[in-house]
Amino acid sequence: MAMNKILSRIRAQVGTESLSRSCSRDGCRVYMTDVPSPRIVVDVDRASQVHEISGKRCDFILFFTSATGDLLVMVPIELKSGEINASTASEQLQRGAELAERFTRNRIAVGSVCHPILFHGKRIHEKARKALNRAKVRFRGRQLTIKTARCGQPGNLASVLAGEINR
Repeated sequence: MAMNKILSRIRAQVGTESLSRSCSRDGCRVYMTDVPSPRIVVDVDRASQVHEISGKRCDFILFFTSATGDLLVMVPIELKSGEINASTASEQLQRGAELAERFTRNRIAVGSVCHPILFHGKRIHEKARKALNRAKVRFRGRQLTIKTARCGQPGNLASVLAGEINR
């Protein structure tokens, strides 16, 4: 199945009213430069109203395909412009991974990967950084490490996803 068809199916599942053009909010800017297009950005706050999602959740979920077109990349994104509570952030990203799974379940016949990312505005305290490194996001039987990047730095998203973009 062609990747653009897969992204179209995800778009239909999520609903256009839940989509966004960017992953920026509350003083935390994420640059989409060099991230493959076509792509889908789900605003999880909007999606939560449409799909009756309650509880903690991440801010956005990005879907795109690898350069070779044989891999669907799912990126739960949490934005923190202030202090970081590692436990809360990891719970929000875990919920994002679960939602990515929900939006793609039974829709794809290709490989897929998930990369949870926390974007932060302030320096992450050493204790919080260690807690984030210990916290794992579970996705399809794998334990994923939460990646981090600074808000507002040009190319911040592409630099964290460089391995998947060029794959």
